[in-house]
Amino acid sequence: MVAVDGSKFADKAFEYACELSIMRNIPLIIVNVVEEYATVGHSILRELKKLSKRMLHEYKGRAETLDIRNARTLQCVGNAAEKF
Repeated sequence: MVAVDGSKFADKAFEYACELSIMRNIPLIIVNVVEEYATVGHSILRELKKLSKRMLHEYKGRAETLDIRNARTLQCVGNAAEKF
């Protein structure tokens, strides 16, 4: 499992997770947590979820180009520290 947010650090973690998935022939679970704040309106949260889904789709595509066929994505809403 690897958490991604589009940062260069997440990209490094993603690359490492891909290597492990290939070497060990284990599933790759790509996770993104949409932070939910009390002050964020419903329309903003909806847009953040759309952006998250798009990003997860792109990461999964990158995994598939590395011939990782057992990759899946997971989107969560809330506090990342509390989710994991």
